[in-house]
Amino acid sequence: MKFHTVDIQADFLAVINDALNGKIDEETIWVRVDGRSLRIAVKSGAGSAGYRCVEDPAVTFAQVSARRFELALAPGAERVVLRPPKAYLFADADAGASINCVAVSAEHAVAVTGDSNGTLSSFSLDRDSVRLARRLRLADAHMSDVTAVLIFTSGSVALSAGLDYTIKIWSLADGSCPRTMRGAQKGRITAVSLVGARGRNFVSASLDGSACIWECGSARCAHTFRRVRKPRDPVLSLAVQDYQPAAPAPEISHSPEDSGLFFECAGKRLFCGHGSGTVTVWDLGRRAFAGEVQAAESGEADSLGGVNAIAVAGRESIVVGFEKKAVVRCFDLGACGAGDKISSRLRWEVAMGNAEGEQEIKKLEILGDTVVCLSTDEFVTLNISDGSANEYFVGYDSVLNDFSISGGNIFACGKEGLLLEY
Repeated sequence: MKFHTVDIQADFLAVINDALNGKIDEETIWVRVDGRSLRIAVKSGAGSAGYRCVEDPAVTFAQVSARRFELALAPGAERVVLRPPKAYLFADADAGASINCVAVSAEHAVAVTGDSNGTLSSFSLDRDSVRLARRLRLADAHMSDVTAVLIFTSGSVALSAGLDYTIKIWSLADGSCPRTMRGAQKGRITAVSLVGARGRNFVSASLDGSACIWECGSARCAHTFRRVRKPRDPVLSLAVQDYQPAAPAPEISHSPEDSGLFFECAGKRLFCGHGSGTVTVWDLGRRAFAGEVQAAESGEADSLGGVNAIAVAGRESIVVGFEKKAVVRCFDLGACGAGDKISSRLRWEVAMGNAEGEQEIKKLEILGDTVVCLSTDEFVTLNISDGSANEYFVGYDSVLNDFSISGGNIFACGKEGLLLEY
């Protein structure tokens, strides 16, 4: 599948708005597509802006809506859709920090961020303003980088994971930390995911090869999953799927003391992406192994790296991304076959960015009929059906680290105190 590399002047929307408001008569913005550099002349008009490619009149650039633009390199050619963001402004105390992770609850108008100094912050989101109002700033929430954050469905409780190997539960009302989880995993925590809407259970992944189900009320690790063939195979990513098999199996407890530790696990599957390029699948209700998918063949593992990101599309498809190459693959899954291998068919593959250097897929998440994909250099949506690029998110000049989807909008964070809404 052909993937275009697209870059455009970070402040191009400001230039266009200046033309619309009559502040400038004509100005140029630059854009690069697949290494080809072009200049687009923006000329003010009667309540609108006109666009003309300086180098090639066959190239067209058009504004479709307030935050949506289309670029075509030739008449009748594929149109590249560009989406600039709304950029939020932090107060002085928060500006400049590298924001590693973000979680947003649009329903409760709250955003939670974790940064490279170990600070956890929460903000009120005002959709009519670009300035963030800080609710809480918890310095030294972790001894080192905060690497992951989640907001519970109530909007009043958050979860954070850090490089100090701890996972913490926080009250967003007063900043108290009623629960700290540690000790069950001996490697860096790489990913966390809530199991159900109530949030009594969540799953954490670790470089020590484990994926743990935690019960929030007791702060106990209720169950640990590991690959039988390779118990120390690092778990780099995970995803929880609502999956109700044809004949639902009852939720079980392996011992009497487990009976109050598992909530909303029945009918769900856990997908774990490993450093070997394997994806293991587990039945959360039964705490049972359900099979494996080989996302990268043995000869590819060294070049592609492990499964660094994973998203579940529907009941029978997964999308995976790798840690050393910006490659995304979509697999259709079948039944468990010989040797506990789940039969799979590669539906599509997309190679993003420079094929020579190391570039990772940082995160994948499903949004409607697309998968939102963040790599080292690109931020796009890909069509689930064929992997074609739907939209390119542009308008930033710092490295993006994470994103969160809420209320149909995408919130991305990055270095130098960057928080964007698309």
